[in-house]
Amino acid sequence: VFENQHNQLIINDQQTTILLRPERTTIPFKIKLVDFKEVLHPGTDIAKSYSSDIILNSQELERKVIISMNEPLRHHEYTFFQSAFNRSGATEYSTLAVVKNYGRMFPYISSIIMCIGLLLHLIIMFSSRLQRVKAQS
Repeated sequence: VFENQHNQLIINDQQTTILLRPERTTIPFKIKLVDFKEVLHPGTDIAKSYSSDIILNSQELERKVIISMNEPLRHHEYTFFQSAFNRSGATEYSTLAVVKNYGRMFPYISSIIMCIGLLLHLIIMFSSRLQRVKAQS
């Protein structure tokens, strides 16, 4: 409401509207909400958990996925978190927080480097013990 009322300029009898918003990024696939499930704490209106059943449709596949509060959807470099929901009459919608994760491969790379280091250490220790055993006999 504030943006629509206060960001209009009239220059030479021509009205111009200025809208400020974050840069938008389009994702290279489509997501369709199939169903939404909500579990409440007993005796309250507070959500205990909620999840969205969605269909992920990209060029290479189409699959059903469940996004819940603690189980995000990871597809390519994007991660989708169940953020909020709303039910207004017959319409329900789910709000997903989206993060483009540029460093998603770093944990895998670091785990591989650690495994290689441990294997090298094991090989060095094993060979030094073999040399000690040969020297003693």
